Amino acid sequence: MTTSKPRVRACVDHDTYAKLKFATTRPHVSISDTVNNALKVYLSEDYNLEHNSAIIRRLDRMTRESEQINQKLAIQSEAMAAFMLYTMRVTPQLPEAEKAAAIARGDKLFDDLVENLKARLQRTSESLFGTFEDVYADESAFFTAEELKLLHRPAPGEREDGGEVEAEATLDE
Repeated sequence: MTTSKPRVRACVDHDTYAKLKFATTRPHVSISDTVNNALKVYLSEDYNLEHNSAIIRRLDRMTRESEQINQKLAIQSEAMAAFMLYTMRVTPQLPEAEKAAAIARGDKLFDDLVENLKARLQRTSESLFGTFEDVYADESAFFTAEELKLLHRPAPGEREDGGEVEAEATLDE
């Protein structure tokens, strides 16, 4: 059989060849046509888009998570800056005689702060990020498509036309 198509020779592993032979057992299906169609699909733009869509979805999710982290970091930075500014404005200058006692008290307060911070971070629901999650809604705060479909179903004990279904008495007397 003569054809004007170019000839391509390739080596495949035994499993792939067995699958190819099985796929061409139907009448009027040749190995050449099957390989040609498979290469067309593989080399098409649609295949590349479909193949890369999973990677794109993951990158989009990572970008959203990164933006959320940056937003939380900006809020923390602003809160810390406001606290520092307030502290610097209201803290009076101490006389030399009281500085040593103030330093000792500050060291104790700092140690207490570190211990309290450790305890609060172990209880993550009460941490600052828990508060952020209460303020900012993410995708989990919204209904999924399946949940929206369930909202349109009638409740148990109701008919489609809005009437009530008579419930059977199940109370023991």
